[in-house]
Amino acid sequence: MPAVDVALSNLFQSGQRLGELRFLLHGESNVITADSITGELAGLGLRTGKPGRLAWQRGADAYTELHAEFHFADLGQTLSYFDYQPIVETEGGEFRVGLRWPGAPQDFALAQAEGSMQLDIGSGSFLEATAGATGALRVVSILNLADIVQRLSLSQMFESGIPFDNVQGEIEVADGVLTIARMDVQGGSSFQFSGVSDLQAKSLQGELVATLPVVNNLPWIAALAASLPVAAGVYVVSQVFNKQVNQLSSAVYTIGGTWNDPEVSFDRIFDNTPEIPAAASETAAPAQSGSP
Repeated sequence: MPAVDVALSNLFQSGQRLGELRFLLHGESNVITADSITGELAGLGLRTGKPGRLAWQRGADAYTELHAEFHFADLGQTLSYFDYQPIVETEGGEFRVGLRWPGAPQDFALAQAEGSMQLDIGSGSFLEATAGATGALRVVSILNLADIVQRLSLSQMFESGIPFDNVQGEIEVADGVLTIARMDVQGGSSFQFSGVSDLQAKSLQGELVATLPVVNNLPWIAALAASLPVAAGVYVVSQVFNKQVNQLSSAVYTIGGTWNDPEVSFDRIFDNTPEIPAAASETAAPAQSGSP
């Protein structure tokens, strides 16, 4: 296939305009490659300075590789494009993707993919999903921090969502298992999540560290663990260290159950070191950049 400069000025899905793309399409032997991909789809942009690349190896052992760095303004708008509940609003960010999956580009399925994703978001807020929303309208709770915090009985601390200054995350997928090696939410209150999920069973196992500011009257103690003995322990320790009334205290919660119905339970307090799950990369080689 000779090199062809392709420009798609209007892409639509179900009558809704998604955006436009431009790339250089060429082929050699059984490999078809779209190089220098730029443009915007559903609020996700590929810039000229950091274009994307997609390669399709055809034949009996067909597979597709995608390497891209997507930029966005409000990630909530992107979720809305695909009929997901906009559980987050952001002012900007990016995520980098390096994935390989069997078959052609249109055969993508997360459960069959291998690779990694890195997320870096600027300031914004996690929002509560609309009551009664389920499935695609809700977005799986593995990504819904506001829903998890509500289950911790801490929602009264956040009147209109959970504001943050920055979110950084690292996600790996291999052998049907999605591993969140880390998800750090920084702000006035900070959260750290790590866990693993079986994509077929949609199961969830992980830990959430909630770090909340301690103030003189400790208004959040009772909510922290929903447990009087633990709340009393927090109070006693805070009095012993009353010179540091503005220090940060952390509590660790275990999260289990399923994507749409996570089970959250208090584990321990004054600990900001979550257990890091075994990385998926230990059992599978993630996709590499370059020609297949």
